[in-house]
This record gives sequence, structure tokens and C-alpha cells, in this order.
Amino acid sequence: MIKGSEMARKMPEGSIGMIVHTMIRQIRLLSVTSIATLSMLAHSAALSPFEGVWRTVDDRLGYSNALVRIVALPDGTLEGRIIKTLPRPDGKTALNLCTKCTGTEKNKPITEVRLMWNLVPDPKNPNFIKDGRVLDPYSGRVYHGTVRLIGNGNRMLLRGYVGISVLGRSQIWLRETEASAESMMHSKTPIAR
Repeated sequence: MIKGSEMARKMPEGSIGMIVHTMIRQIRLLSVTSIATLSMLAHSAALSPFEGVWRTVDDRLGYSNALVRIVALPDGTLEGRIIKTLPRPDGKTALNLCTKCTGTEKNKPITEVRLMWNLVPDPKNPNFIKDGRVLDPYSGRVYHGTVRLIGNGNRMLLRGYVGISVLGRSQIWLRETEASAESMMHSKTPIAR
């Protein structure tokens, strides 16, 4: 049995058989490339605009205090966890344990505690989350939370509240690239807003 490459070598250059063989190879390559491209597009379209690494900015002190990674869970909700606490400009030690948390979260390392959960993007407005839960690791309290993307999706307005939204506080978080987040993971210098 003659394989395709052997057949191509035995055909005279410019023959119909050689041209057909070359076209079949190009069609196969195009098919594989198209499938790979469609697969990547489908994966990127499925990502929530909230997913990624965000740098938190303390609304009271005005400095960045943590990096949070938001991921989509299989049930369609989003969850956020602190992946790194950042150095504080006042010289105080960054929060390492969730000492004020309750239940199973009490005294866990801060990077093992869920900071945000049950976040469900609004189907009518995918840049808005109308309800979820948000933990304040400094007080251990859990709040209702709304989240809205602003500034072309590079900033996120997070509002935590008790009961009704007017009884709460807001923070703006900044989207980070994987590369900038990686460099901050090793930073010993406080990062200003």
C-alpha cells in the first residue's frame, strides 16, 4: 500500500495527481486550524467579564491591599478568593489569618477563605451582578453585594450592604493582567491607588 507522501514523491511535478494531493493537504490543515480557532472563540465567549485578577483598593485608606481572583463555577455563579495580600503603607502587617471570621472559616489563612460567592451575573446586563455574598475579612461580617463593571470593564464597583443597598459601602477594584499580578505577588512595596 502506498502512503500519501510516497504517492506525492512518485508523481511528476505539476501533474493533476500532485495538485489534488496538495489541495487535500491544505484542506486538512485549514480544517484543523478552523476547529482550533472555533474552540478558542467558544471558550473565550463563555468567560464572564468579571473573571480574572482584581486589585482591591481600600475605600477608607486609599491603598491597594490585596489581589483577588474571580472564577466561574460549574453552576454558573462566580466566586472570588484573595490570592495575595499586599504590603501596607502604614507599616502594619497585612492580614494573614481570618481571625474574625466565623464557623469553618475562622483562623483560616486569608488565601483559603472565600471573599465573594453566589455572585450571579444579571442575564439582561452581563456587566452587573445584582446579588451575592461578600465577606469583610477585617470584621468577619458577611454582606449582600452588588457588582458593576465600569470604565470599559477595567474597573469594578463593589457595594456591600446589610438589608438595603443604601446601608453599605463601596469600593472600586482595578483589573490586573496576569503579568502585572505576578509582579505584585513578589512586591514588598505598598501599591498606591
